[in-house]
Amino acid sequence: MNATSSQAGSLRRHPLLGELFRRTEGRHWNDEELATYQRSAPEFGHRAAAAREIARHEAVVVEKTVNEIFALYAFIKHHEMAQVKAPRDITMVSVYATNAMLMNDPDWMRDKLLLWLKTMLQAFVFPKREAGPKKTLFGSKASGNPIDEIPQRKQAIYETYVVLKRNFQQVLTPTHYALLDAYLQQAIDTLAAD
Repeated sequence: MNATSSQAGSLRRHPLLGELFRRTEGRHWNDEELATYQRSAPEFGHRAAAAREIARHEAVVVEKTVNEIFALYAFIKHHEMAQVKAPRDITMVSVYATNAMLMNDPDWMRDKLLLWLKTMLQAFVFPKREAGPKKTLFGSKASGNPIDEIPQRKQAIYETYVVLKRNFQQVLTPTHYALLDAYLQQAIDTLAAD
């Protein structure tokens, strides 16, 4: 997704939807707003259906993601507000990814949320992964886990959003997940980048 292609297909400045995008920033769209979206941009109507499904599953997906990450990283021991901040931040990424998907504009998500959130998240010193001992095959010391290739200070960030992506993939229809996938991958790539 490059700037040229996202701007060309973006609905951000759509004559009927531009104001609605501004008013709904930071939250999911309600049924009336999604109906307006479908009438105003019928060629993108399938995205409204995806947004409904994402919003319907989001709370469970975020809770599952937080539980899985907290089982791997001792956030609660190291950050007193972890139980409040982790679900808030993960939900915020989900909401902005959904809105960017509706808008068909990855640049908007990067500029409105991801660059700021990256700065905030990378300012913290997150705990090391507390996974069990690594098993080796035929005496090999390589774990085969891609998380080992990421600097420790970014591992928790990277893994959180990989788990979020996987958890959405497990509950969304393949068609709806395909619309969200690139935006969740953008979050992973941006938030864990140098």
